Amino acid sequence: LPLAYIVGLVFTLKTHTHILYAKPDDKHHAEEEEEEQGGHGEAVWSKWQSLAVLVVCTCMFALISEKLVEGIQDVTATFNVSQIFLGVSVLAVVPTAAEYLNAVQFALSNNMPLALEIGASVAVQITLFQMPMLVFYSAFRNHLVNRGSFTLIFPMLHFYVVFFSVLILNLIYSYGKANYFIGAALMSMYIIILACFYFV
Repeated sequence: LPLAYIVGLVFTLKTHTHILYAKPDDKHHAEEEEEEQGGHGEAVWSKWQSLAVLVVCTCMFALISEKLVEGIQDVTATFNVSQIFLGVSVLAVVPTAAEYLNAVQFALSNNMPLALEIGASVAVQITLFQMPMLVFYSAFRNHLVNRGSFTLIFPMLHFYVVFFSVLILNLIYSYGKANYFIGAALMSMYIIILACFYFV
């Protein structure tokens, strides 16, 4: 699974970038060139500068995540909610809010392939990379003993939520378009999922 994730990164970021970054029309491209000639061009970072900023932001985000995890116990005890409900609500939305905002901006720019890719990238990363690494690390730490280790055996509710989420995402991908009705339907499905995890 991690190998499949790496192949997907190479596909989207190296060999087939033209699929996600649609070529702008001539009129819009000419307007952008005029703005750049007028001194309105964007600053360009070098690879090392971008890498340094990425490493610093990742370290800061890791520290913030530690503080967030430490406060989960107090939140669950105060508001009488489960950790799973927090995981599919607050912890699922807040850390990736910036990515969702970028996806909305690309969708407004009529670049749906990139908007869908950003929206699904977190789920793909967790499924193909993070969860297999957690299984491997848990097995190594527990000396390959099943008891107390992290496994991919989930309750039926979790399985159905993941199954129908993947099914709905494939339908949206195959359609390749979106409007406010589809958005409202997706939000309704998300609220139903939250209700299931809250009451079950």
